Amino acid sequence: MNITEQNNSNQEHLLVSSTAIDNDNVVKLRRSSSILTVAEPALLLIATEEDDNDDGETVAVSKLSSVSGILYALSFNQPKFCPAAIWNSAGITFADQSIVGSDPYAIFVNANNTIYVANRENNTVVIWHEESVNPTKIISGSFIDPSSLFVTSNGDIYIDDGFKNGRVQRWSAETNTFVTVMNVSSRCDGLFVDINDTLYCSMYLEDQVVKRSLNDPLMTSNCVAAGTGFERSDSDELDGPDGIFVDVNFDLYVADCGNDRVQLFQPGESNGITVAGSESLKPTIELYYPTALTLDAEKYLFIVDNNNHRIVGSSLNGFQCLVGCYGMGSQSNQLNSPLSFSFDRSGNMFITDTSNSRIQKFEYLEESCVDNSLLIKSMYSSSLTPNSSIYFQECSELGSYYEAIQMNVTVTGYYAFSINSEMKIMDAYIYTNNFNPFDVSKNMLSHSRDSDNQGQFKITAALQTNMIYAVVITTSPNITGNVSIQVSGPYYIDFNRFSFSFNQPWFCPAAIWNSDGITFADKSIVGSDPYAIFVSTNNTIYVANRENNTVVIWHEESVNPTKIISGSFIDPSSLFVTSNGDIYIDDGFKNGRVQRWMIETNTFVTVMNVSSRCDGLFVDINDTLYCSMYLEDQVVKRSLNDPLMTSHRVAAGTGNEGFYSDELDGPGGIFVDVNFDLYVADCGNDRIQLFQLGESNGITVAGSESIKSTIELYYPTGITLDAEKYLYIVDNNNHRIVGSSLNGFQCLVGCYGMGSPSNQLNSPLSFSFDRSGNMFITDTSNSRIQKFEYLEESCDNSSLLIKSMYSSSLTPNSSIYFQECSELSSYYEAIQMNVTVTGYYAFLINSEMKTMDAYIYTNNFNPFDVSKYVLSHSGDSDNQGQLKITAALQTNMIYVVVITTSCRNLTGNVSIQVSGPNYIDFNRILNTSSVVQTIYVSKLTTNSSTYFPQCAGLSSYYEAIQVNVRRSGLYTLFSKSDMDTYGSIYNEYFNPSNPFENRLLDNDDSCDQDQFRFTVALESSIKYILVVSAFFSKVTGEFSIFVSGPGNVDLKNISSPSAMRKPYLSAMQSNYSSELTTNSQTYSRDCRKSNYYYETIRVNVVENAYYALSSDSTMDTYGYIYKDDFNPLNPFENLLSQNYRSCSYEDFNLIVYLHSDTKYILVVTTSSPNKTGKFFILTSGPNNITLDPYSKYFVLFVNH
Repeated sequence: MNITEQNNSNQEHLLVSSTAIDNDNVVKLRRSSSILTVAEPALLLIATEEDDNDDGETVAVSKLSSVSGILYALSFNQPKFCPAAIWNSAGITFADQSIVGSDPYAIFVNANNTIYVANRENNTVVIWHEESVNPTKIISGSFIDPSSLFVTSNGDIYIDDGFKNGRVQRWSAETNTFVTVMNVSSRCDGLFVDINDTLYCSMYLEDQVVKRSLNDPLMTSNCVAAGTGFERSDSDELDGPDGIFVDVNFDLYVADCGNDRVQLFQPGESNGITVAGSESLKPTIELYYPTALTLDAEKYLFIVDNNNHRIVGSSLNGFQCLVGCYGMGSQSNQLNSPLSFSFDRSGNMFITDTSNSRIQKFEYLEESCVDNSLLIKSMYSSSLTPNSSIYFQECSELGSYYEAIQMNVTVTGYYAFSINSEMKIMDAYIYTNNFNPFDVSKNMLSHSRDSDNQGQFKITAALQTNMIYAVVITTSPNITGNVSIQVSGPYYIDFNRFSFSFNQPWFCPAAIWNSDGITFADKSIVGSDPYAIFVSTNNTIYVANRENNTVVIWHEESVNPTKIISGSFIDPSSLFVTSNGDIYIDDGFKNGRVQRWMIETNTFVTVMNVSSRCDGLFVDINDTLYCSMYLEDQVVKRSLNDPLMTSHRVAAGTGNEGFYSDELDGPGGIFVDVNFDLYVADCGNDRIQLFQLGESNGITVAGSESIKSTIELYYPTGITLDAEKYLYIVDNNNHRIVGSSLNGFQCLVGCYGMGSPSNQLNSPLSFSFDRSGNMFITDTSNSRIQKFEYLEESCDNSSLLIKSMYSSSLTPNSSIYFQECSELSSYYEAIQMNVTVTGYYAFLINSEMKTMDAYIYTNNFNPFDVSKYVLSHSGDSDNQGQLKITAALQTNMIYVVVITTSCRNLTGNVSIQVSGPNYIDFNRILNTSSVVQTIYVSKLTTNSSTYFPQCAGLSSYYEAIQVNVRRSGLYTLFSKSDMDTYGSIYNEYFNPSNPFENRLLDNDDSCDQDQFRFTVALESSIKYILVVSAFFSKVTGEFSIFVSGPGNVDLKNISSPSAMRKPYLSAMQSNYSSELTTNSQTYSRDCRKSNYYYETIRVNVVENAYYALSSDSTMDTYGYIYKDDFNPLNPFENLLSQNYRSCSYEDFNLIVYLHSDTKYILVVTTSSPNKTGKFFILTSGPNNITLDPYSKYFVLFVNH
């Protein structure tokens, strides 16, 4: 290579010849400029400080990147990796908390392998020069709590100082001083200096990235680089931007944390392109709060996936996990909320493992790209037959036989596969994590085919230990034959064949099923109240007959049963069939076991011992058997490869009935996907819980408590996923099947209420898809199996030919309502639509009004409950007065389209054009109701009363608000506050000692910003209590309550005491102990049974105030307070209204206002008759309280 100097008037250049440069060549350049002019694009590696010539100093710069013949010096490393690149999964702790402080955020490794870390605890920059184990320099400054840093090629350090001081500082390597180089309005979670000396700051709290030229002397000259400054998810918006990267083309990459994506903003473009995340063009990975990113030499993305606690990277094969692939933790192969990372020159990763307060180094395994260790050979032989499973290769309409084989790798390294077969035109695929035949492009690591039709080809891949891999062998349609696989690599590979036994069809977003079901089998065949059904991939149908304890089987296309299997099982609640035809069936109710019928021997064996019936059974791809124990509030599992039958483990639930994230209440159906994520139909809690592998806390993915709730479930009992992981749920007590799509959940079949006609269901319990997407449902209370046919034509867009038109206007005379979680009233119009042909319809709405919104509802639209029955929604986010909305509509269904605006008092004309398979008739709904909104403003302070919202944990401040409606009807209540608010509403009264008593509804996060919302029917004749508290303990702040409904609402603060808990620590307390025996007095506590033992205790106080009285006993005690006297012949006489139970199941806890001049009688008795035992009474209050035995009625009861 020839390098010469050339001087121009403005800058120095180095002219470089176009000779190809070897990666191993080292080129020395004298210090001149950071810009080199070349005849052709090239890449150079520059040696550092090794010049022996006397004519100048060698410049220490990084790899140079070329654009349009100009070579630019980069200060950071962008290594080139092979597609099979692997990093050691076990990290090395490079620096711990004693060096980098608590929760380090920022790291930078420059091209000289100098490492820079910002220590937030003592506001320093800690520096290690190459190969140093201990820090070689520490720079102190006046910056506070830095979130990011960037180092340029000359050694200058740019550091965030925005949180407190509103600036970015630069430490000059030449002068060893700090100067301010940018003024900002919040902290910079990301900093970057591009090749034009433009400084970028990513302002997480401002939802924006700003930039300024460092050559501009005006410090106020920040320009917007990305984001509008509003927290949203449109293409021009950001939600909490964090790490940033700017390439030599000035393309800006942003880690858009809150939107779980990476956005690319090209120069001059305000709209970003999603290049990683579920909304990207070709999504191959789900991100959860990405915080940093970089590009390698070939512009492949590497991302810090913060809330998934891992680093992911892209290659030719899409994204895959690189390090931190073993969940959150502090082990060497785990990370905990990593925030940033940087490559060194060798491709090793240095990561701020933030919540572990350490810097982790993960070494790049160069040998993963070298094939010189291909020594040991492994063999696998099989054949594709007409009984093999069928799938469709990517973008192919022709089905092919295939076999999927799981591979266990014991030594990390590079492996070469040689496939030989008598079949021609073979294909082989290697997948990471798992293979899903319904999503064949996902997780694909490598692919090769027999392009020469020789029946022989090769495929190579870098494989790691502790990873799941699958090799898939397939061919052209209807071709069968033998195949062998020979693998060469550093060690043997174990092969295990696996396949799916159930169907997971792919459906378009507008998928529709015929609303009229066909009775596939009635009571005479499946018995009374069938629970369990399973349809295999061969379309063989299995139903458990509970009446005669048999399994009834239909092979594909059979109308009558083709086989009936009898066994010793009793009253089975569930069954599951594996790919080899073995049947797993519940036998827990009477016999405490799960049985397996083996197709090979035609016999039953016990495979699991259980303590109750299994309402759900599932066998995952690792041959792990799961049992959902409804009566035990738990899901358990055991490996079928484990010879010990007592070895099952807890998969979900604590075994106690509850509604916390780690608890279940009567779990029913279950589903385990190929990632071993467990989905549970949590019947009693009206929700679907997702338990990810290794996690004891579930995530609510469906139901009113889910993150984006679009449907209310009522006792869900069955669940499955389709090919794209959309949920399908048996909504038992709503007598329907619901499914999710891009538009959220909607009713699919059984949408006409409970009944026995063909379009209705009655308490369905389970269902299964066949290969064509048809549903087979156990219509339990109708004692039948219903088949609902999938209408494939509902996804055919070619029929969008016929157009329907509707025009109207919103005026000051239009009805008013409030959109969900909005305090702004809007005019609206509701139009009923009559659909005569089932199909997919597209709505185009045009208006002179901006900020339009359109909703489509099924069944009906209620302006007082706007979230119910929403089928589809679209908004005019660009304020263009035009929007589109699509929906799959069926005949014999009621639909309503609602037109409104997002602004108050906005009026104007609007037109609707609908394209679909037939005309739609529009009928404006007249006499629509206007909604009235009442506002209540208050605040929680340290003087507010406290209670325990969940009867446990820490107390929260609360305010009790009496609610009186003037007109009965549905009312929606929601909050606005800077606090994370929690709301609950009670009928008649609120007992702070037992927040579950009389509670109608409660909610936490149904509105954005952690605000509660619920809709409830209120009557004008009843008093209600709304309790507003902070979700977290001891949080105070202002709040507003908005109540929308058919009339005005009276809201007033009422005095309510703080809940008190045992033991009482107040100095003013009294204790009383006694015992109920067979000699104690008896009475009829419930006016039915007369043998309840009781004791009467006189209560006196010296100060008017609230007092707490609590029992402590092994008995299940009841407590009652009476004013003046107690009459055992009439236990309701003189009874005070403050007769409350505590959260405890066995003790009472009364909070009551007592007067000093009044006599009170405390009656202690038991929940059940004939119970005896010792008890203690604990009291607490502002002053002394006296308890004395009181036996006025003893003689009366002896004579009675």
